[in-house]
Amino acid sequence: VFIRHYEYEVSDVKIVAGNVTQLSMRPLGKQMPYRAGQFIFIRFSNTGTKLSKEWHPFSISSGDKEGVLQVSVKGLGDYTNSLTGIQVGAVAKIEGAYGRFSYNNFKNTNQIWVAGGIGVTPFISMAKSLPESGYNVDLYYSVKTSSELIDWEALTGVSLSKHGHFRIMPYIGDKTNEHLSADFIEQNSGGLKGKDVFICGPPPMMSALRKQFKKKGVPGARIHSEEFGMS
Repeated sequence: VFIRHYEYEVSDVKIVAGNVTQLSMRPLGKQMPYRAGQFIFIRFSNTGTKLSKEWHPFSISSGDKEGVLQVSVKGLGDYTNSLTGIQVGAVAKIEGAYGRFSYNNFKNTNQIWVAGGIGVTPFISMAKSLPESGYNVDLYYSVKTSSELIDWEALTGVSLSKHGHFRIMPYIGDKTNEHLSADFIEQNSGGLKGKDVFICGPPPMMSALRKQFKKKGVPGARIHSEEFGMS
């Protein structure tokens, strides 16, 4: 099996929303082709830290036409927390890209995207990559507090440029005291009929919403989810 490897160099390290590390990387050789919403495996070296050299999966959060490759990683354990110490100039060996979780892998252009917490990362990539016209998308971005929102400026910028064809609806848990539901999404998106649904977030959230959407008549083939949760 042909395994696709590429070498990149870390060009910027930024901490956002308290404990999310955004790493921007530039190619040292050939640029990796990828579709918005895909994920990659990364192994870092020359980091300036004691970071392990094991491979780890991360969702891509840059658009597919950008020259810079970006991942946005929430600190969930020893490895992901230690990424804050990576220095500019560190080398990233990258394998990929993988996955079919992308808006343009399916014919239906009327879509609902549902993000929970750091599960927004593939949607950030997808939003940045949307064509000028042809798609109608509602993005529901669920977080516990407004301080957890990441890349909000970039997302709102895309929304403004699409003139109503890409809408963002933040769902802040500490303001509603309720979990995001298919009922809420149905009411605010003018129904679910004829739409594809994309979900990425904590497994309990994805499982609950998938069941709710099915009860409302959305066929399972029209509900797409990203299952791994490293980043």
